Amino acid sequence: MGIFGEIRKEVSGSVYSDNVLNFKLPDSYIPSVYTLLFNSKYYFEFIDRLARGSVQQRLNQETLKELSIPIIDYKKQQQIAKLIEESFALKKQSEHLLEVAKRAVEIAIEESEAIALAYLHTHTANDDVY
Repeated sequence: MGIFGEIRKEVSGSVYSDNVLNFKLPDSYIPSVYTLLFNSKYYFEFIDRLARGSVQQRLNQETLKELSIPIIDYKKQQQIAKLIEESFALKKQSEHLLEVAKRAVEIAIEESEAIALAYLHTHTANDDVY
């Protein structure tokens, strides 16, 4: 409970659980920036205080209205959003490189070090792979 996520275009239109609250931010709010903010320790503690229910803690539309949402300067949001997007790209790149490294080790064991090095070169030389 209390974990926020952004619905990106890749999953837009998907079906989600009825235990998930969905709300739309105003156009001047960049979703990735506010997702990061809402998932901070401060908001986890705040949401924990807002939660209702004795057996299963939950938020509802009424308690969600009590959530304070600061107005962050739009230029600052753009800077933060750029860093967030860079972090996603770097995560994707690191996952790719890990898979390439694992496969290269397999190739080195099964075939030869020279073939593994050639594989590494061809699968890490192209920056647009990520």
